[in-house]
Amino acid sequence: NEDKLMKLEKAINPLLDDDLLVAISYLFERILSEHLMNVENSWPFHHAVNKLRFKDYYDIVKTPMDLEKIKNNILKHTYRSRAAMLADVNLLYTNSVQYNGESHSITAIASKIVQTCKEQFDEHTDQFDALERNLEQQNLAIARTTEQPSNEDDWQQMIGTEPINNFSFHPVDEEA
Repeated sequence: NEDKLMKLEKAINPLLDDDLLVAISYLFERILSEHLMNVENSWPFHHAVNKLRFKDYYDIVKTPMDLEKIKNNILKHTYRSRAAMLADVNLLYTNSVQYNGESHSITAIASKIVQTCKEQFDEHTDQFDALERNLEQQNLAIARTTEQPSNEDDWQQMIGTEPINNFSFHPVDEEA
């Protein structure tokens, strides 16, 4: 019964999920849908630039980015940190400066999206700090378990045993 209740709580609040990527992605998605998409007049950044209407855009802008692409990255759990997501949000601004110019009204909207993102990250600093720290610890633990031991002593340490009856591993002599 307690397991069912916990599953229900996790379904209602993904921040409680055991999978840290689900939890951090949930926060990213909320910030995107509730704040970035709602920046006034942000619609030019909601979807990819239309190739037919702006024929030279993809010749000028080499790394296109839009909020829909960011949402897809969130859903695929691409972002493991605020810095990773912010890099893509910053691309909105950089690309707008490159295509429209720094003083263009659309660039000002891109700047507002970046500012809003930073404000939301600041507002949720404690949650993000904990999730990012735990993700980093998880990554280190995974890296340690996937490292290949380099010699017999490492193998013995990894499997937690002592050599038995003077048995040891020896390299195979390829000439024999």
